[in-house]
Formats: sequence, C-alpha cells, structure tokens
Amino acid sequence: MPDLEPYYCLCDMLVTASVHEGLGMPVIEAMRHGSPVVAAAAAALPEAVGGGGLLCEPLNPRDMADKVVHLLRGLSAPPPGVPRKPGSAEQMKPGFGRRLSPL
Repeated sequence: MPDLEPYYCLCDMLVTASVHEGLGMPVIEAMRHGSPVVAAAAAALPEAVGGGGLLCEPLNPRDMADKVVHLLRGLSAPPPGVPRKPGSAEQMKPGFGRRLSPL
C-alpha cells in the first residue's frame, strides 16, 4: 500500500462525490491531517465527516461546487442553508483561504 501521508499533508482540501463509500477512510485521513472536507451526504460519509466538513447533496454538482467555492473563498459564514457547526471545515485550517489566489 502506498504511503499517502505526504499527499494528505500537502492538500488544501479533500472533495469526494462518492455515493457508495464504505467507511470513508479518505475523509477521516484528510481531517486527521487538518484538511477541510467536502463530501456527498451519502452512505457512511455523513457519519465520517460529522461536524468536521461540509456535506453536499449527492449527484448535485452545483451544490458541491458551491461548497468548494465557499471553502476556497475562506468565508466566515456557511453557505445558505448550512448551519454553522463547531469544528466545521472552514475552521479546520486557519487562513488557508488567504493562501489561494482569486479564482
């Protein structure tokens, strides 16, 4: 099995659109390394993400894109309709949005 540690340490965010995820290990590993997560609200992902990421509607690319853009912009308020939760994705890597150039 390849060592994925360097990749998790270098990523700014993990995005997964999986609707048939078993345990959600990529999500858990990314959060363990402090990377924000956007995941489909399907299978085991809501439980794996908990309050540590943003969930999007499965099979809705627009909703996923909105959540990703929200994190990239480093907004302090969640997107419309998403309640703020302690430990949410935008709080996981302080200032990561400031490191990115504008889209």
